[in-house]
Amino acid sequence: MTMKKYLSTTKANSRRTSSRRPVYVAIGLFATGLLFFWLLPQALGLVASTIFAPYNYVESWFINSSAALPSYFRDRDSLINKQLELEHELASKQNLEDRVSVLEKENSLMQSLQSDEDRIVTTVVMRPSYLPYDVLLIGEGKESGVQVGAPVYVGGDQPVGFVVAAYKNMSLVILATSPGYESTVYIFGPDIYTTAIGEGGGVLRVSVPQGIPLEVGNEVVIPAFESGVFGSVSYIESVPSEPEQHGYVSMDIPLSSIRYVAVGREVMTPISFSEAKEVVSHIRQELLTVPVPEGVLIDRPTSTATTTVATSTEQAEVSDTTNAEE
Repeated sequence: MTMKKYLSTTKANSRRTSSRRPVYVAIGLFATGLLFFWLLPQALGLVASTIFAPYNYVESWFINSSAALPSYFRDRDSLINKQLELEHELASKQNLEDRVSVLEKENSLMQSLQSDEDRIVTTVVMRPSYLPYDVLLIGEGKESGVQVGAPVYVGGDQPVGFVVAAYKNMSLVILATSPGYESTVYIFGPDIYTTAIGEGGGVLRVSVPQGIPLEVGNEVVIPAFESGVFGSVSYIESVPSEPEQHGYVSMDIPLSSIRYVAVGREVMTPISFSEAKEVVSHIRQELLTVPVPEGVLIDRPTSTATTTVATSTEQAEVSDTTNAEE
């Protein structure tokens, strides 16, 4: 009886112990995890400080030591930083100077355009390549007096095209270089009239017979504009087996640089050949004239008469001196 009671008690205790074992395991694992996560940062910090201690020492030595080697590298880094700072200041100054130069050029251009009261100065709103076929959209229209057929100029007196459509506050300008557009031109140098055809991109193509001395730099005038040189020959295409040679005329001002134009108040009218010859003759005279600012003295060479008078005066002075000594 006692034996049975002991065995039953032992079995009951064994069942209670086995049922509590997972709880103990869980508590143990939880405690181990807490201990691990508490000790891990300290362990990692100890390992990291051990690994990086030489690096920190060398870094502190380079920063604080007065020895020759770290002083050299510190001075070198300081000079490099100073050089970069000066280069940045120089670049900023250069950008400012470039901006001032651009503004001065624009101001000079505006003054040259506004010098003629018979023209309307305006800005270019759109240009190639935003618009096709060498066309400009300008910021003045009928309300400012712009008329269809009025000539358009850039850079003072350089004609480039004429107004083909005028709206209330805007106008459309077609350039002489528009593809396929034909115009009669006169070429200085060979001194001939010929037909120019627009090639687009601010370029005209002129064709002349082989044997005519066409050269790069020959200036070209469109007499119908009655003003100024349109541009100059920048490239020549000549094949001996062909009857003609071709010259490509570029405007002095690239299309991408045109920001302001002047529109004539009078509409262009057809001119006769005799009138065209007068225009060419007038422009030829302008090419030979150099504008001299007011107040500038022009050096004049000593004339022969002046030299003769001076020589006679000197001889007379020498003769008087000799007579006085005697």
